[in-house]
Amino acid sequence: MKYGGAAMVKESLKKSFCDDIGLLRSVGLRPIVVHGGGPEITRTAGGSWAARRVRRRAAVTNTSDLKVVEMVLTGSINTDLVTLLNQEYGHAVGVSGKDGALLRARKLVPENGAATWARWAR
Repeated sequence: MKYGGAAMVKESLKKSFCDDIGLLRSVGLRPIVVHGGGPEITRTAGGSWAARRVRRRAAVTNTSDLKVVEMVLTGSINTDLVTLLNQEYGHAVGVSGKDGALLRARKLVPENGAATWARWAR
């Protein structure tokens, strides 16, 4: 399930989302939640977040912005969501795409050698 948008900023929607996850678990399902974080990343980076440039469906992010992205997604949003879920239901575990090399990226250079972009590969 995708957790993002208004559900991330409005307390009543956060609670409702966690209740929905708890309901799914109570009927034997094991939902996986994928969360966003663009607005909080932009706020933390002071509006300088450069990852909004997209080439061939992949975000282009410089090294300093990537550190902010990781800090916000892993250290803030993921931690807060896991805490909320565990307060009521006690079964949430936070995983980063870096954990266990779950997601890997490699830099691609076009044939003309001009720009570079990230491509997510399994």
